[in-house]
Amino acid sequence: MTDVAHLWSDVKWLSPALASGEIDWDQALVDALPKVEAASTPAAFQDAVTALMKPLHDPAFQIFSINEPNYVSEESSQEVLEWLPGDVALLHLHRLSSMRVTTGELHFEAVTAQLAARAKGLIIDLRPTRESASYGYGAEFPDELIANFIDQPLLLPSNRYRYHTGFQPEIGITSGMYFSASLMLQTSRLMPVKGGHAIPMVFIVNQSNRVPLSALALQRAGKAWILAEGQASAAWAVPVRAITLDDDGKTGMNYSVGELIFPDGASGFGVDASVAPDSASGAGSPAAKAALKLIRSGVRPGGATVYEKTAAMPVRQLVSLSSELRFPSLPWRQLAVIKLWSTMDKFFPYLAYTDRPWDDALPEFLARMKTVSNSREYAQALAEMAAKLDDSHVWIQGPERASLYGEAPAGVRLASVENRIAIAEITDQELHKNAQVKVGDVVLAVDGEDISQRISELKKITSGSTEAARLRDVLPNLLAGANGSVAKVLIEDAGGVRHEVMLPRSDAFWKFWKARRSGAIFKILPGNIGYADLDRLALKDVDAMFDAFKQTDGLILDMRGYPNGTLWRIAARLNVKGAQFGANFSRRIATALPAEQGSLNTFRQSMPKSDKPLYKGKVVMLIDQSTQSQAEHSGLFFEAATAITFIGSPSAGADGDLTKLVLPGAISVSFSGQEVRHADGRQLQRVGLQPDIKVTPTLDGIRTGRDEVLERAQAFLQAR
Repeated sequence: MTDVAHLWSDVKWLSPALASGEIDWDQALVDALPKVEAASTPAAFQDAVTALMKPLHDPAFQIFSINEPNYVSEESSQEVLEWLPGDVALLHLHRLSSMRVTTGELHFEAVTAQLAARAKGLIIDLRPTRESASYGYGAEFPDELIANFIDQPLLLPSNRYRYHTGFQPEIGITSGMYFSASLMLQTSRLMPVKGGHAIPMVFIVNQSNRVPLSALALQRAGKAWILAEGQASAAWAVPVRAITLDDDGKTGMNYSVGELIFPDGASGFGVDASVAPDSASGAGSPAAKAALKLIRSGVRPGGATVYEKTAAMPVRQLVSLSSELRFPSLPWRQLAVIKLWSTMDKFFPYLAYTDRPWDDALPEFLARMKTVSNSREYAQALAEMAAKLDDSHVWIQGPERASLYGEAPAGVRLASVENRIAIAEITDQELHKNAQVKVGDVVLAVDGEDISQRISELKKITSGSTEAARLRDVLPNLLAGANGSVAKVLIEDAGGVRHEVMLPRSDAFWKFWKARRSGAIFKILPGNIGYADLDRLALKDVDAMFDAFKQTDGLILDMRGYPNGTLWRIAARLNVKGAQFGANFSRRIATALPAEQGSLNTFRQSMPKSDKPLYKGKVVMLIDQSTQSQAEHSGLFFEAATAITFIGSPSAGADGDLTKLVLPGAISVSFSGQEVRHADGRQLQRVGLQPDIKVTPTLDGIRTGRDEVLERAQAFLQAR
């Protein structure tokens, strides 16, 4: 099953047949999975793989026995050129190539001169010997030889590959600029040499070598035949990936990972004739005789090859969040696991930082899908799998979210303070009236369940870049339950007295969950210190803020929360270092293009400029676990621009523009789409911005209404 998952994944992102979006590759897997499960013999497994690949109509697809390649025999007395009747030359390319390696270009030029002076026809035997294959024979075909035997320019075909840089969201939008494309390699135009003349040619090929692009172009132009030794395959002409299908390496498989495209946009490959495999290569060999027969036949080369127009452009497929399959059948549930694994395997930028290898999740949750019995268990399994990505940008949405995390919270906001879960704010006004609970009360249990156990269960389905960030996202759901129900909560007050309180739940309380500060958004504090709440500061007010602070000695930027797109304008006004860049980015590339496989698309994000005065005072930024993504990105730019001091606790450690995947059952999964690092290259993900001065709230502090982090920042600036 995992082998098929890997195959399905590679084909999904690499096969040219899927670029147009007309083939339902998800459905193909769902249809094939029962056959895969039932396969008890190698032959049955091969049949299941064939069924999976069938919708692609891939001309290069083949399952084959891995045997000794067909090599021609090495005859030391054999000349590079043999002359056949009618001044038809038989060129043993393996001999010419070996001489080219040992004697340089002189011998090659001499052979070319002989051909140009005498040949009225040319047979080029491309089949290698065992020795020539060992030193990379055939890697580069000498097209300059062909240039002597054409009388007009010859435009060669090219290869086209699919190319993905980052994961383009299947639903919604992203600021990440991820895209998929078709990448066509630059081709060549072969120019005839001065005095050159066209002669008929035959290329003898087999499975041990690639058919040269010049041979394909000549065949398409009706000027050369292609003769196959053995059963010809498009795999000889198009980019393919070869894999083994069994543990003992006896069965292989080829499939297309690129296209052969001619100048008019058509694609196709075929041979004009074939002969049985034979190691002989001389003038009397079956291959040489068949080639000479083709030259004398008068049949137009390429006549049997079907050339078809290919899709001009790749098509993005948007996925519907249909909930018709709220609890899908087993093959669809297995598809969900494979699709989630595949997407992250190809595009998640932080796989190297997860606590456990991501590959381990594939067999674990494929097996899990056989045990789930309802839509809630299905959604929980996917949530647990996604949580293993250890990324605070991972967020699961779907019909069962409320049943997993809680439909409605109680009217209090919780915080982790001194390793205890405390009430940080009372959002239900009725609770204010009856004084059942107070800010600073510690939560010990809910609905009879110990709070630590409740946290442990929620952590399983909550992804977090750090444990503090994971707990941050657990807290809103800790007391949640059915809308309109009542949470029975055991609390401990400031005096150590424990008692139970009944806290009504309402979905109206969700809007109060995020910590909110009040008062002026920016102001001057005692000691001539500017203060700005970046969680509330609007972009339009940035310049007004700097105008108000131009005479201050220090500036506190409170980034405990999420900014409103202000970081670039603020960074431009702080850039006393003259920094050119604020952050480094990299996103993963999925393609079969040889030079790009496994590579990254990297770039540096430029520091914006401003024509307004720079702020030259001391700068402090307040951070904690609520500082995430663009908030952390603000810190990257600010530290690149000025000598900033971070005060508070480590930030969430999750940056990189979100993208989104859709799974069966109307479930969506968001995740970080690209890696972001400090401008100097340091890791940010799962590390966060680290405070220069560490300060965390205390129970006494929240009970008395103090902001201890802000107080420490003021003291720091006043001391300077």
